[in-house]
Amino acid sequence: MTRFHQSLYSDTSLDELVTYSIQSLLEENQEATFENSVAKCYGGTRRKKKPGV
Repeated sequence: MTRFHQSLYSDTSLDELVTYSIQSLLEENQEATFENSVAKCYGGTRRKKKPGV
């Protein structure tokens, strides 16, 4: 499990986190889903699901 570092997020608004995650996901050609966004914000990794899986 990825360790959460509260100090990295204490001065960051939710709007900034959402903007960062969506921009990063789009740059990586990944789907901007809720799950991917949360994983991006908090250091986890999710893979884009393959169609039909």
